[in-house]
Amino acid sequence: MVGRWWSRPSRQEALPVGGSPQATGVRSVAAGGDIGVVVTGDGNNVYQVAAPPRVASSDYRYQVESLAATEFHGRHDELAAMAAFSVAPGDVDTGVHAYWRWLAPAWAGKTALMAAFVLAPPPEVDVVSFFITSRLNRQNDRTAFCEVVHRQFYALLGEEEPAVTEHTREESLLAAMARTAALCKRRGRRLVLVVDGLDEDRGVLAGPDSHSIAALLPRSPSHGMRVIVAGRPHPPVPDDVPASHSLRESLIDRWLTPSSFAAAVRREAEDSLLRMLNAGGLARALLGLVTAAGGGLTAADLATLAGTRSRLVELELSTVTGAPSGFGHLIGLPARLVAGLRAYTCWPTRRSSGALLIS
Repeated sequence: MVGRWWSRPSRQEALPVGGSPQATGVRSVAAGGDIGVVVTGDGNNVYQVAAPPRVASSDYRYQVESLAATEFHGRHDELAAMAAFSVAPGDVDTGVHAYWRWLAPAWAGKTALMAAFVLAPPPEVDVVSFFITSRLNRQNDRTAFCEVVHRQFYALLGEEEPAVTEHTREESLLAAMARTAALCKRRGRRLVLVVDGLDEDRGVLAGPDSHSIAALLPRSPSHGMRVIVAGRPHPPVPDDVPASHSLRESLIDRWLTPSSFAAAVRREAEDSLLRMLNAGGLARALLGLVTAAGGGLTAADLATLAGTRSRLVELELSTVTGAPSGFGHLIGLPARLVAGLRAYTCWPTRRSSGALLIS
């Protein structure tokens, strides 16, 4: 029967349990599939063996594609410099700096550049990436970084991703990072870790027991591994980053010239947001909700909070430059632009009789 998790082999058929005892009698039965074990027996002997490991796979590329620029222009020199840095010979043991940091103000085109590199790296490079952003739900803290990057490392290792707890995930991540870098080196390749948006890390703001993503990056990457990061000049490197860490060295800094294309998108987004602000009503309420939440809200979430229908929210936001076209996904308004209005704006909402003050 097709689809059964057990099957009865014929008299001459050996059970497909590689490297393990097999029963081939007329009454033999094998049970396996997704239940985690394989049980085989023929009435006389019964064997229980571990199921074949499930090799980890990562679909994070789709996330990167959603953050990439719809139309990417220029940056040929910057991409060439990143590629040259990634494949340059040597490692930290020979005095070669393993870190590269892009610094630029908001809306300079940092994320677009980093996404373009991740989606089309040099042929001899294996990229593992994480984009710290408040536009997507829970993608801006250390926990998210560990989970996303951990899986990418095990996908490159070709191994099953082990189960970890909140107490073991960081040590498992660091071990997987070192093993992946070593494997890439043995294969004549280079592991490059790309982390965008270090300035948007919210882990250090969550409480006294929270820590930054930056502090988890290796002090001295091994086996020729390279690390490329990007962020704004401020805030500075988090306090929990050790004094001896490479992130505290100015030698790794590269100043990124703001993109004229990114500036044009910013102007359009600012105009759209100001139109929503001046329009009042639902548009103004949505701006307040997105600002207060810091991103990561779906159209359905916004509709519930605003006391309206999802379709009306979708229609309102579809006219905003910077909002994604697919509202089945997370709404990603340019939070940085809205944040600039926080200091002096009151946002009326339907959920309360008064106003939601953003300060």
